[in-house]
Amino acid sequence: MDSGPSDIGDTFRAKTNSGAISLTHVGHRALDVNSISGSVLFNGELKSGGTYAMSTTNGTIRIALPAMTGCRLTATFTAGGFRAELPYKIETENVAPDDLKSIVAKVGAGGDALLKLSTVAGLIDIKKQ
Repeated sequence: MDSGPSDIGDTFRAKTNSGAISLTHVGHRALDVNSISGSVLFNGELKSGGTYAMSTTNGTIRIALPAMTGCRLTATFTAGGFRAELPYKIETENVAPDDLKSIVAKVGAGGDALLKLSTVAGLIDIKKQ
């Protein structure tokens, strides 16, 4: 889906109770995507100053970004895991008693875009485009 904001500051929102959400080339700087039982797929660029929040309770989050992407990343997951093809440096990492894992990292050279990813039962997978 190609989408762009109507006004400066518009947030793109997508929510589903069951099923996948697939986004490609979204032009918004603010993204709020949530699936209760389904995967979240994103293929595109992160705009400078943007906030990209994607979550699922039971499903995988797959992100495809250009190889030279730089941003700040927060990733939270319980059952499942985290992997990234893009270079990243963990700044903080927490493991709670109930197996909740949380990392804050700088992807690439960093930057002012924020990528917030969260899943309870699923994999967070960041790939190069």
